[in-house]
Amino acid sequence: MATSKHTSPADGVRLQTLRKIVSIANNNMRSQAVSKEFKFNKNITEARLSATKWNMARNQSLQRLINTQGYIDVAATTTDKRKAHHDLLAGTETSPKRLR
Repeated sequence: MATSKHTSPADGVRLQTLRKIVSIANNNMRSQAVSKEFKFNKNITEARLSATKWNMARNQSLQRLINTQGYIDVAATTTDKRKAHHDLLAGTETSPKRLR
């Protein structure tokens, strides 16, 4: 490609136009990246908030159980219930485990 020593004013205008186009493209890419990062962080924050709300609701229901029963029955699974019933019939039942 041959280069000339003399450049026309139109070449300068073309070069400025190209620089503007590149600058605009770079700014658009940057703003899109920032927007995506913001959306990502917003989603993470919302997920953390919903997990916190769920944990708070769970803790409140557990606290209600403790307040009404004074303990949480550990015999929750069917196997544990069967064993607890068997112990009750055999007279070897243990007192409910207290959670304090």
